[in-house]
Amino acid sequence: MAGTSFAGRESRPETARRLGAAAGIITRTAHPEVSPRVQDTLTPMGQELIPLIDHMREYGVRWLSTGDAASGPMLGAANT
Repeated sequence: MAGTSFAGRESRPETARRLGAAAGIITRTAHPEVSPRVQDTLTPMGQELIPLIDHMREYGVRWLSTGDAASGPMLGAANT
């Protein structure tokens, strides 16, 4: 959009990093080098989220890939 100013707005990755750090999910390490560099790593709490995130991705593939949730598997049905 012409004339739209994004000054002062965080990007989605920056917001996710800030919120993740505040929640104790990630740690951010600044490396004092020429061309400053930061490294984000998962804390043990963040690592415990990986299976949940994987499950949510699988859910999305199963239920949302067709665009019709009614055609997906029934609740309570055994996974095959």
